[in-house]
Amino acid sequence: MIRLPYDQITSSVTASLEPPGGAEGLETAIDAYAVSQHPSLPEIAGLVDMGKAVSFYSDGRWSQHDLLTWLLKVTGPACVHIVSWAMTEQPVRQLLNLKNAGQITHLAGVFNPRVEHRNPNAYQLATTTFDSLQFYESHSKLLIIENDTWALAVVSSQNFSNNPRLETGVIMGDRATAIFYRNLLTTKIK
Repeated sequence: MIRLPYDQITSSVTASLEPPGGAEGLETAIDAYAVSQHPSLPEIAGLVDMGKAVSFYSDGRWSQHDLLTWLLKVTGPACVHIVSWAMTEQPVRQLLNLKNAGQITHLAGVFNPRVEHRNPNAYQLATTTFDSLQFYESHSKLLIIENDTWALAVVSSQNFSNNPRLETGVIMGDRATAIFYRNLLTTKIK
């Protein structure tokens, strides 16, 4: 593991997407960690904490839905928001299992409209698995995990599909960042 300095996260864009009542009292300065070598999902999940950012890569060994499963082991039951350009059936089944096990308390998703035609089985299963499912022309890949104690925002190159390629991302344990991305979803995608 390499510890890197990380300046306070601020942006003029953040002001337009502030949480209701403003961002006062929400922490936006976080420590950053980058994993090295070939990190396993348990190793990555073990680095996650509030006030930290963990940069990762998968090298095709695991996918976004696998990361979600491990992050929920850290956070406990949580509300999950997913944005992905693509989705396949096996990851949706994994989400359904996590929901049925009580690990996901609310599941919201935003996917590219072409999912319906590219993966009709995944689309059909998603319509009954997600509590809120919307379609929007986006290439973003986001994962937001929130409960009373935890607020994680994962920004990565990974879709909700099995992908044998190199994928990268960062997990941010920061409530203001999670709110920023959640508010982006609710203001841009209606």
